Amino acid sequence: MLLGLPWFAWIPIVAIIGGLITEHQKNKMKMMQMQRDSNQETDDLRKVIHNLKSRVENLEAIAAQSPEEMKNPVSVGEIEIKDEYDMSKDENRKTVSRMAGKS
Repeated sequence: MLLGLPWFAWIPIVAIIGGLITEHQKNKMKMMQMQRDSNQETDDLRKVIHNLKSRVENLEAIAAQSPEEMKNPVSVGEIEIKDEYDMSKDENRKTVSRMAGKS
């Protein structure tokens, strides 16, 4: 007899401990999946923010080219988000600073 308990008393103890370990592993896997999903959402949001920053820089470059045209606002239906842009961030900054130097 181990620890003063008969062998048949060990069966429910081992079953309970096994169940707790199984539940712990299931919860651990759920948390890992939730973390992966959260990381994916964060990456997606970073991409959207990067795209929006690029759009703003492009709009700044356009506004610096023709400020008189910007006085008459045009209504826009839907905003289209593109993944790639013709001008990079550095090119936008150079264009804006060049335009500002002309004024």
